[in-house]
Amino acid sequence: MIHPRPVGRSRRRNVGKAAGVTARRWESGATGDERSTRQAPFPPHILCPMITPSPTTKIDPKLCRGVLEQVVAESATRPGYVVISVPNTSYQIHLVGSARGEVGRTIVGTIRAKARRIDAVQSGGRFLEPVFGRPRRVQGSVIAIESGCIVVNAGVPIHVEPTDERQSAGDFQIGQFVSFDALDGATFTQG
Repeated sequence: MIHPRPVGRSRRRNVGKAAGVTARRWESGATGDERSTRQAPFPPHILCPMITPSPTTKIDPKLCRGVLEQVVAESATRPGYVVISVPNTSYQIHLVGSARGEVGRTIVGTIRAKARRIDAVQSGGRFLEPVFGRPRRVQGSVIAIESGCIVVNAGVPIHVEPTDERQSAGDFQIGQFVSFDALDGATFTQG
């Protein structure tokens, strides 16, 4: 007698059960199309939109170029802020300040933040945390030192002022990889 499936295997095998993904591996009586049927790992309505392409015109590397997503007015408990998305990333950064222009248009300006303490690190990548919201954790390389601040390229250039009295901007070199916690109140100045 020829067995329709290998002996010792279960009729149905779930793969990726923790992620909610199941796949039919082998089932007696199933046709070839049914055996290869797989569910998509994510429902179609959860898929992220495509990332916008990066601009090609050159600007000063110390300036941030982004798309104005939202301008939020000042409230009784919170200052007014702008939401800027960075081309070619998923970042939507919330920064104190105002911006001229219409929502959905590209704006250029300076992001400034105060660092609790700046640490030199040896490994890792350039990033802002969280992806949506005010910058809390930033890591990147120093691209300039000017007027008591260092400019860190963390996917977007950020002018960082050290607040620890034991540190100054002169303690760092261009090209050095640094990481820091940003204090609340990072600002955006257009122009």
